Amino acid sequence: MSILEKLKDLVKALEVEEEIEEVIENTEASAEELEEESHPEPEEEVQETAQEEVIEEFPDYLECTEEESRLISDKLIELRDTKLALGEMVATFEERKQKMLSQLTSSRKQLLAQIESLRLEYGVPQEGYQVQLPSSPEDKVSFSKKD
Repeated sequence: MSILEKLKDLVKALEVEEEIEEVIENTEASAEELEEESHPEPEEEVQETAQEEVIEEFPDYLECTEEESRLISDKLIELRDTKLALGEMVATFEERKQKMLSQLTSSRKQLLAQIESLRLEYGVPQEGYQVQLPSSPEDKVSFSKKD
């Protein structure tokens, strides 16, 4: 797997993570709406609240408490650490996969070299013959004319 593919996978993981966060936010908003709907306010309170909302504007700047900020910061650090661990796992997997593929290629080359050695030992022509490989340890390698 190339670095580009690894990066694409990480981006996909981040996008999935963002979608999950959006679903959680939507769920929380829906829960708040349901809670508000289940506790209807008397008409007078609704009118007073509506008048207060019209008068009060949301401030241009709002700062959260240190504790709230620390909780968010801790979660961000946790997310970063998890992403780093995932990246390390992907890199380790890729390294092991490459070693296994290299070993597989080497073993295949050795097998072909041994078959070629047998062909030369028995004087089997390169053209017109096929090799029959054993399917179990009891079977034998054989060369036969192609039909």
